[in-house]
Amino acid sequence: MPGDCTTGQPPQSRTAFSCSYIRDLIPSLRDIGISVLQLDQPTLSGIDWLRETVGGRVVIWSPVDIQRVLPTGDRVLIRAAAREMIQNLGRGGGFIAGHYGDLRGIAFEPEWQQWACEAFLEFADGR
Repeated sequence: MPGDCTTGQPPQSRTAFSCSYIRDLIPSLRDIGISVLQLDQPTLSGIDWLRETVGGRVVIWSPVDIQRVLPTGDRVLIRAAAREMIQNLGRGGGFIAGHYGDLRGIAFEPEWQQWACEAFLEFADGR
């Protein structure tokens, strides 16, 4: 989004958050100028679909999926999900690796999210 060159104001960011299924709304959110989508369950829409639908126009801000991936406690699956997100959303568009703030509230071990964080950093480095 362009800034206001008459006042020198920087561009404004418009963020939408959802922790549920909003796939049908995402194209409209993109079209009305949402610049960041914060999604706690990105696999509900599909990582490939998100890349195809909003890649380069909307930044996805997300942890690995808090319903389908993190609760498994499966290090291999969590790392694979982080890698998929970096490879599909972080290249040629925008991706902010998220961190879920209430792991105890949803009975997850902090270590599981740490695996995701480490993988995000590793794969963002191209390793």
